[in-house]
Amino acid sequence: MNINTTYKKILIFGFLASLFFSSTFAINKFLNIDTGGHWYWTAALRYIYVFFLLNAIILIKDGSKSLIETYKCYSNNILFWLIAGGVGFGIFYMSLSYAASYSDGWVLASTWQTTILFTPVVLFILGEKVKLRGIMYLIIMFIGVVLINNYAFDHFDKNLANSIIPILLAAFSYPLGNTLCKFASDGRYKNLSVSDYSISKKPLNQILLMVLGALPLIFITGILIQPQAATNEQLLYIIIVAILTGVIATFFLYKARNYAKDNSNALAFADGTQALESPLALFWGYFFFNESLPNGTGILGLALLTLGMYLYYTKSIKHKSIQS
Repeated sequence: MNINTTYKKILIFGFLASLFFSSTFAINKFLNIDTGGHWYWTAALRYIYVFFLLNAIILIKDGSKSLIETYKCYSNNILFWLIAGGVGFGIFYMSLSYAASYSDGWVLASTWQTTILFTPVVLFILGEKVKLRGIMYLIIMFIGVVLINNYAFDHFDKNLANSIIPILLAAFSYPLGNTLCKFASDGRYKNLSVSDYSISKKPLNQILLMVLGALPLIFITGILIQPQAATNEQLLYIIIVAILTGVIATFFLYKARNYAKDNSNALAFADGTQALESPLALFWGYFFFNESLPNGTGILGLALLTLGMYLYYTKSIKHKSIQS
């Protein structure tokens, strides 16, 4: 597969992931504020539902052998999955759900785009070489995030701190946990047997392994904070969130990341496509949940996010083509 085709596939699957992921920001705010639901259930129910959905889907699609192999892969590498899943799914989504109680969905989605800068940091921490050329375009996207949140500099209050700080934690946790999953599935960690299993490179099975790793941390958190009972709206709407984001969106993002193979620049681009979540979350929030629109500076920020991703896509392909 040539570099042009690879990046096109990453862009397509990345866009589809963004489309479904972006819905969760508006829905989570609706569940936490408008219905009075506790943020914990917004996170916990998503993964409980996804757990049952994936078991059923894999069983129907690939049969019991694939499901059994997934659980063997988990049990034989349980400490790794508790770390990767606990960080990449558990800490990530509990932080995201907590933040949804304090800010509009499109603001959360925009701040969440700092994950595109955290991805190169994660790759560097895990021993990968990261090219400055790609980081330049990611910085353009980051400037867009800052402009979208320009009002933060005028009134940094408790609510804002409670939304932005957890989002930054989520933005770092997600690429860290999911990159650990990818590297283990690619066979980079010789002390693990993850890559010995044929299911380790299948997106649905990878997601189930990460969910299995996240559930213990989620259950322990529930015991510690003892939240109020989930509302009827949470029980209903989070089934939708689980399908849209926990299964469909995560599947598309894993597909995009898998196309990156061993190319760290392409992997960073796959995560960079999630910059589209900002304008898409604005669409969901405004048309379905009557959220406010950004001011002129915020619109400029959205434009920079889109420009940065476009430059990343076009310049990366051109640079790779010249090298080959």
